[in-house]
Amino acid sequence: MLTEKSKPDKISLGYLGFFGSGKETVLRYSKNQTYLTLAIIIVIIFLCSWPAYAGWSTPRRISDPGTGYYPQIIAQGDTLHALYENLRGYDKICYLRSSDGGQTWSSPWVQLDSVEITFPRIIASGDNIIALWNKGLSGYYRFAIAYSVSSDNGLSWSIARNIPNSPSPQNLYFAASGGTGLTVNVLSRTFVNDTLIFFSIKSTNFGQNWSVPQEIFRASQSGVPDQASLGSIINFVWDGRFDLAQQWEIRCIKSTDEGLSWAPNNVLSDSDQYHSEMPAITANNAFVGCIWMDYKYSPYLDWGDILMKKSNNEGSDWSDEIQITFNHRADLSDIAAMGDTIFIAWEDSRPENGDQSIYAVRSTDGGISWEEPYWVDANPYGSWNPSIACSNGKAYLIWYDRQWPDSSGLYFSRFNLEPDAVKNEDYNLPDKISLVAYPNPFNSSVNINYSSKKGGEIKIYNTSGQFIRSLKVAAAEDGKATWDGTDSNGKRAVSGTYIMKFLSEGLSKTVKLIYLK
Repeated sequence: MLTEKSKPDKISLGYLGFFGSGKETVLRYSKNQTYLTLAIIIVIIFLCSWPAYAGWSTPRRISDPGTGYYPQIIAQGDTLHALYENLRGYDKICYLRSSDGGQTWSSPWVQLDSVEITFPRIIASGDNIIALWNKGLSGYYRFAIAYSVSSDNGLSWSIARNIPNSPSPQNLYFAASGGTGLTVNVLSRTFVNDTLIFFSIKSTNFGQNWSVPQEIFRASQSGVPDQASLGSIINFVWDGRFDLAQQWEIRCIKSTDEGLSWAPNNVLSDSDQYHSEMPAITANNAFVGCIWMDYKYSPYLDWGDILMKKSNNEGSDWSDEIQITFNHRADLSDIAAMGDTIFIAWEDSRPENGDQSIYAVRSTDGGISWEEPYWVDANPYGSWNPSIACSNGKAYLIWYDRQWPDSSGLYFSRFNLEPDAVKNEDYNLPDKISLVAYPNPFNSSVNINYSSKKGGEIKIYNTSGQFIRSLKVAAAEDGKATWDGTDSNGKRAVSGTYIMKFLSEGLSKTVKLIYLK
């Protein structure tokens, strides 16, 4: 849990100098109150003179003062949902909602509790929202996963309940993600006789009922996990080890049937002498991306660099390592993506900024190249726990910011892709299309996920080039369709290999299908 740091003897006096297109912070030190006042004035002047933070809007507090620990944000169109801890007085879970892309925010919905609450998670499926958190129970160090549900897009919430059979004698680090329809998938851990057991639990009706926990695997130690779902496919990432002789590594397990069965653990980080920690994962129709903090290039004991791997086949195989940061001062991070555009945000402790800061970076080509990292919070007071989401051509970032004396809390900034060219929120982005099919191979019907600004037609052919079936699809960022294995006359196709091609305004994507009856 975060604690306030003591006031430093020296105050960071920063001013921003522009060298070409870059921005560097030059640090001066002062020892008296006069320079402190001057420092604050200079920071304010430069913040006010920064137009849109090179795409990022001016950070602003959206919570009550002093609240905003471990925040989570998700986006559906221009509707944003944020969940966070409020530790003032006693533990509370708070929810905020914006229906205009973060320009205005609701008053917080508060779930009160008098015991420890940690690690909130939030999932959306249309108007259905579920908030989950780790809740302390009466008795010595016992926890359960609690949750509350909204069926009107966050306007009202149910009474909080505990997921059945989830109590644990240890802190319940868990990850959660949505699935097909109203499915919610939760992977958590518990200790039994000093053994760490990971188990899966699922609801197919958005929290009305829950399955019996299913054991997935056992380990010796682990940190806080994360997971991402795309249709019926789940990728769960965790940091830890199976026994004390191993190094602390990033591992991933995959399910293609919404948690009914799981592939073996796959090590993503290098199995070397250096620890790898704090993974985050995202998935869309273009790829699955996992990031983490790795110590192997760092001379420091407390910080490392953000590394990334990608999978273009839904988590079955992974790319070589991609290094995101190079100053060895990174810590906790988060990732979000729209098609091939990737945003990564992280905690950065470079000394010239005065204290821990929030940085963000963008790639528009699927991680092949990256823009210069940007100092988003731009103040010397200390910031933690970034959470980022993408939707409708924008990125949304929230974090806890310790702006003293009275302005600490949950802060928000929005990234517009081309801020100087924006008119009436119309970005005129070039169309990019994607196409994913699952399960594949299939034996009755195949689910199709696609994205396109203009819609189009999905055509299916056999390997001889003979036309089988056509599906008209509308424009959608996360479109869904189904092929039931029949031809255009309603006759069941024969088993074999088929070619599915998505055509949209001169663009095309192709996926090979295997039909097994």
